[in-house]
Amino acid sequence: MMIDNLIEILGKEAVLFESFLQLLERQQKALVENDIDELTQVTRLQQEKLAESKLLNSQREEVIKKIKEENRIDGDLTVSRLIEMVDNNRADQLHTLRHSLHHLNDRILHIRNQNALLLN
Repeated sequence: MMIDNLIEILGKEAVLFESFLQLLERQQKALVENDIDELTQVTRLQQEKLAESKLLNSQREEVIKKIKEENRIDGDLTVSRLIEMVDNNRADQLHTLRHSLHHLNDRILHIRNQNALLLN
């Protein structure tokens, strides 16, 4: 089922966000300690994670496109709209993933801003 594929991709994105957040924390520590070697390594790993993120993003977009086609949905297909369409188990999974992704994204933005200040 396409919804299960979407849930799997969103789960992989959440894991990826967590690892990216850890890299940002390593970057912050390296910036504070002026550790150029660590900064270089972290930057390389961040680039790998960004490439992985682009791949997952295109997979997610493709699955969403198929879900929209299968269900004859016009307009945007939001998680809220999906939650209304699926059984309780999948709805719970989607709700949890949406919350996790929002929380991780907020933390990533916060640490990125702190790191930008440290760079300056």
